[in-house]
Amino acid sequence: MNNNLAFKFSASLLMLLAFSSVTNADHSHQHIKSMGIDVYMMVMPAEIIGGYPKDHPETLMHRSERRVDGNQFHISIGVLEEKNGRRIQNLEVSARIIAKDYLGPVKKMGKMTMQGEPGFGNYFVTPDFGAYKVEVKIQHVNQSDALIVTFEQAQV
Repeated sequence: MNNNLAFKFSASLLMLLAFSSVTNADHSHQHIKSMGIDVYMMVMPAEIIGGYPKDHPETLMHRSERRVDGNQFHISIGVLEEKNGRRIQNLEVSARIIAKDYLGPVKKMGKMTMQGEPGFGNYFVTPDFGAYKVEVKIQHVNQSDALIVTFEQAQV
């Protein structure tokens, strides 16, 4: 391999590694590993969800929860087995928003489909400014033990 080709290959490899590291770091606030479980969170403005037809499962799931005022977001949670990446479905999932001067209500997350995979979701109102936390409680149906994970989220 000539020096010029070796340099280009090395530079390309370094750029790829740097981009991969940045990408993982950027998404680390949306992923928590705990007790052999991978928990992923996705937050999107409620307006994005509004495009579903009336009879779409995601629209029907949350129709009584949706408001149009305030900082409203749809929060989706995916729960997977860490060892094999399989989605865990037989769960009860709830969440709440916590901020400096705000403690939101605990809301049950409804079952939904995210990118063709089962997950859980609901609408939440967030504080108008500053950072907040999303506290998520994950419990197997008919079991008393629960896993509680807390995601740090910056206001967008």
